[in-house]
Amino acid sequence: MAPKGLKSTKKDKKHAEWIEDGIQGATLVLSLVTAAAELAPVPYLKQAAGTTLKIITTVQVYMHS
Repeated sequence: MAPKGLKSTKKDKKHAEWIEDGIQGATLVLSLVTAAAELAPVPYLKQAAGTTLKIITTVQVYMHS
């Protein structure tokens, strides 16, 4: 019998897909917020959304390597 940590299950794959889909959704939303911030008179919104988008992009690159 293999240790639990070494065996990949369908549940683990679904969990990984769920995380990946969530990150992709967050990337889309933050891209839209960054674009909308060009028109909105909210101070620092563009910078905050842009910084968060860079962090999420970095996480995506790390997950795929």
